[in-house]
Order: sequence, then C-alpha cells, then structure tokens
Amino acid sequence: MMGATIEERISEWNEGESLTIDIYEFNKLPGIKSMRAIFSVRTVNDNTVLRADLHYNMKNSFYELLNKLMMKSMNTKNWNGVLAGHKKYIETGKRLDQKTVLDFSEVAHLN
Repeated sequence: MMGATIEERISEWNEGESLTIDIYEFNKLPGIKSMRAIFSVRTVNDNTVLRADLHYNMKNSFYELLNKLMMKSMNTKNWNGVLAGHKKYIETGKRLDQKTVLDFSEVAHLN
C-alpha cells in the first residue's frame, strides 16, 4: 500500500495449527515500533477456520493518537483483505494481484 514494504521472519511454527510472523523492518510505515502476525487454523462444523491476529506497537504517543484516530481502522480493513485474499487463493489456487476482487462476506472481525 502506497509503496510500503516490510521484512518478516517466521518465529514460531506449529504444524497444522499455527504460524507466527515477526515483522522486523518497516519501509514507508512511520510510527510502528513492532509488529507480529499470528495465523491459526481450526475445524468448526466440518469447516476450516483461519484466524489471523495482528499485534503492533507504536513508537510514541503521537503515533498512538494517530493509530486511534485513523490507522487502526485502516489496518483492520487491510488485515481483512489479507484474510479474504488467503481464502480466495486457497479456494482457487490462483495468484492474486491488485485487480483481484475479494469477497469479505465471510471475514469476521473479532475484538
């Protein structure tokens, strides 16, 4: 998004259960101090549910305020896109790009 890039590494792997990714370098993402993504899968009523949690900390109180005012909602929208994109790829096997239409109807936001 807007030329932003990250460098990441897998920090934890539990075969068939979960994957933790630590983001350690941020390019064009000012204000973020640290970020971690945790993906996990489970079966519910014969369906596979992918859960993705994004945890991040801001560098200072100014960025904390920006996060509360606007960045958190933008990050939630982007993260929902990550989940919808994974669903699309898993179901179709086709690579996604910026023109791929995603279905957000089965992406649930949990607080």
